[in-house]
Amino acid sequence: MNAVLEEVRRLNAARQRGEISEREFARIRVKLEGAIRETDVVTMTPALSDTPEPKLWHIALFMALVFSIGTTLVALLIGNWNIALTFAVTVFAAGTVHASQKLKD
Repeated sequence: MNAVLEEVRRLNAARQRGEISEREFARIRVKLEGAIRETDVVTMTPALSDTPEPKLWHIALFMALVFSIGTTLVALLIGNWNIALTFAVTVFAAGTVHASQKLKD
């Protein structure tokens, strides 16, 4: 298709320079348009992925795992479970807000 468009542009430039007549230009252009109609149109479909979509319980399980490991690590580093849980809930809430904003866009 790009080659045909390039050819039409080249012919148009030659016509404007006076190298070919209007009649010659029209004849060649009709021939090129016929070539376009004769070509097979190929529709492009996106390739289907072999990996399945994650299910809601997969995401929930992953989030619970990250939440519990994160809370445990913060509690071990700080030494206070209340602060660790507060920190983990805050981070979880921030991640949820960020994800919901991404879904809006």
